[in-house]
Amino acid sequence: MSRAEADGAQILLGPLSKSNVKAMTTLKTVTPTIALNRITPTRGYEQRIPQLSLAVEDEAVEIANHISSKGLTRIIVFRDDTLWAERAYRAFAASISNDTEITSLTTLADLKDVTNKVGRALDIDASIARHTNVQKLARREVEFIPRRRSDLHAAVGFIGSREYESLVAALDFHFGSDIPLFVVSAALRSDVPIKNGTQFVALPLTLFSFPLRYDLEAAFPAAKQQPSFYALGIDAYRLANQFERLIAGVSIPATTGNLKLGRNGSILRIPAWGPTHEQFTDRAPAFDR
Repeated sequence: MSRAEADGAQILLGPLSKSNVKAMTTLKTVTPTIALNRITPTRGYEQRIPQLSLAVEDEAVEIANHISSKGLTRIIVFRDDTLWAERAYRAFAASISNDTEITSLTTLADLKDVTNKVGRALDIDASIARHTNVQKLARREVEFIPRRRSDLHAAVGFIGSREYESLVAALDFHFGSDIPLFVVSAALRSDVPIKNGTQFVALPLTLFSFPLRYDLEAAFPAAKQQPSFYALGIDAYRLANQFERLIAGVSIPATTGNLKLGRNGSILRIPAWGPTHEQFTDRAPAFDR
């Protein structure tokens, strides 16, 4: 940092790792800086260094805000067993309206058990138990089709593409295909069919056709497989050129979403809502680790 300042740098971009970002906040510098990762605020945290990242929490917050605005009050949530999914769920639960009840939280750790776990979340076990009681009372076989609970307004998934595929199949199996499903962008991949009615958020760069995207892919072919990394770089440069507007709290449209400086120095990212599945690459976006 000192060398860059000695060389006359007008703005600094980076570092990428959380440990280096944390170390940078303890240094004394007058040069405007944008860190390329997000750390957890602590007492004495230095707020003068904005932090740009691809944190999954931003996608979770946007889904929570959307569900709240639509008045969906009874939802079930599925997550996988990764750390980023846990972070996403915590951000979602903290942002959802007080009027919305999370009736169940299910962790999909084993793909072989997804159907059973989804059935329990939909109260299929209760339906089977009622059938058993009816048969005991009737003392004969009774024709039966399990019924899921009918009071659910939506399902939310903080899951990867393998879990998404299994979750969709399990919902269909348990007559839950009509339940609106909201997922983060990590759930979708071009070779995994999208369930009708799935609503998702993603980077604008991966969703919309505009000249910058074509120029980027022409110059850097790898951007087709890892668009998130290139989008992060583009937006770092964009914010460097609009640093004063960023510090002033102006919302800035960008390739990773609409960006605005929030509390504790975090640059909040509002992702775009995706209309189709076709724009996605074969690789999921890289959330900061």
